[in-house]
Amino acid sequence: MRILPALFPALLASSLYAAPNPVTTPDLHTPDEKLPASAERAAADKQKNQQVKENVIEVTEEQLLADPALLANALDSAIINGDADAVAILLPIYRKLPADKQDKMLLRFGEAMQARSTGNLSLAIARFREMIAEDPSLQPVRLHLAMALMADHQDEAARGQLEKLRSDKLPDDIRKVVDDALAALRERRSWTFNAATYYRYDNNINGAPRERERQGGRGTWTFPEPKKAHGIHLDLSAERRLPAANGWYAQVEGSMNSDWYWNAHNYDDFRFRLGMGGGWQNARWDINLIPFVQRRIYGNQGYSTNMGADLSASYWITPKWRLSGFAQAMRKQHDRRDWLDGNQYYGSLSALYAPNARQYWFGGINAMRSQAQDQSDAFKRYGLNLGWGQEWGLGMSSRLVGTYARRNYDGLDFFGIKRKDNEYGVTLSLWNRNLYFWGITPRLTFSWDRTASNHF
Repeated sequence: MRILPALFPALLASSLYAAPNPVTTPDLHTPDEKLPASAERAAADKQKNQQVKENVIEVTEEQLLADPALLANALDSAIINGDADAVAILLPIYRKLPADKQDKMLLRFGEAMQARSTGNLSLAIARFREMIAEDPSLQPVRLHLAMALMADHQDEAARGQLEKLRSDKLPDDIRKVVDDALAALRERRSWTFNAATYYRYDNNINGAPRERERQGGRGTWTFPEPKKAHGIHLDLSAERRLPAANGWYAQVEGSMNSDWYWNAHNYDDFRFRLGMGGGWQNARWDINLIPFVQRRIYGNQGYSTNMGADLSASYWITPKWRLSGFAQAMRKQHDRRDWLDGNQYYGSLSALYAPNARQYWFGGINAMRSQAQDQSDAFKRYGLNLGWGQEWGLGMSSRLVGTYARRNYDGLDFFGIKRKDNEYGVTLSLWNRNLYFWGITPRLTFSWDRTASNHF
């Protein structure tokens, strides 16, 4: 069987970080999509495929079964070349051979390759482990095992296999593959930082009613005029995942979201959050539970302290579809406005569809229950959102999101009104992937929101 010594060149011909099936689709906030092949590359590929077709010899299943050596050689070549489609055709035929005509190593390798191409990493890993158990000296198989373990987020197990490989005598090019993989594992343990800022304008920062005057039981109430505010919105966050065994990890995160107005400091709003928890992930699943504490500073004074926990899960149904769920339970505790104290619960369900590497669609539904001691401040809120991300030519990208929510308050307020709000929002972001400074890509973001209420 020539497959094992020949596999090292094949490994170099493929990308070290090629994602298994299902592929990893970029997240919604920072799309990192692949550019299409150039016209020259496409023409070269077409010519190459034509040359391959001219050299193809067609054989039937009966002919292959009648010549086990030819069938084994064909399957061997398909595995070496990384041709998953050919393996999918030849492997079932190879299984039909009598047991004494089958090469068990070749059969296992074919099954491992087919399993990985279909996203069944557990089976692929099991087959690679069986091969290593039978012959620990199979360096190419150990490297395939390490790559599969990395794809399945079993980082510590992958690190162990790679360190065993590095201790062996390896060709220089393969040693570089191993070193790069170990570097990638170290990178997974490092901190991830995100930052975003934009100009903010609010034409009614004080929430003044549409009506200037209102008749009440004790006379006429006069309300202030709407106040305009100009400022800067800033988001900062840091996150670190520490992989453990078998896909488990610990996670620590911190963030700050702020609105600072240079002409209305009484409405400056700073929100800080610290969370620590853990989760489990593989090539399809990512589930985590993160307890957190939040502190809010509003108008240069302490406003509230919230404590709770987030539970999130995402699952790649197919390489193009991802389903995500999120739930949060939180206790609100205010410094002075104790009538706002109470529990808050939130849940959402969303889906992402990526028909190709240049486009994705997403949408979801959500619900919130916010309790308070004063029933006029307690409410239920139901919302939905729909978004579209697109990569255009000349390096341009865009992301458009529309939202709608209905908020119903529990009780009557001071004026005897049970408030009902309809909330609308649209956000458009534009950026150029070729324009960046110190690793940061600036975005031009337009945001509009409106609340239509039965309240005055």
